[in-house]
Amino acid sequence: MKIDNIFNKSAETIKAHDGVRHENEFLKGALEECVVKENNHLFHINWKEGQKTGFFLDQRENRKMLSSYAKDKTVLNTFCYSGGFSIYALKAGAAQVDSVVF
Repeated sequence: MKIDNIFNKSAETIKAHDGVRHENEFLKGALEECVVKENNHLFHINWKEGQKTGFFLDQRENRKMLSSYAKDKTVLNTFCYSGGFSIYALKAGAAQVDSVVF
């Protein structure tokens, strides 16, 4: 795997203990947005403006697992930001998906 871009988005979580204000910044590359493909689903990601990344890679297997339960079901996604779980449920044949964005 080749890594072309690294965006450090920790300014909000790191306090200036030493009096230095920390900035969100690219450590490598400068690609602000892109489309990613995960298990044949496409998602638009904005690394700078999104909530954190808005698309958590550690949830990849959970999104995929939802596909096996969603067919003909009504799904409520109460922590929807990027819509990952909602897209997986719809593509798997959910009868209805309600997504709540905070």
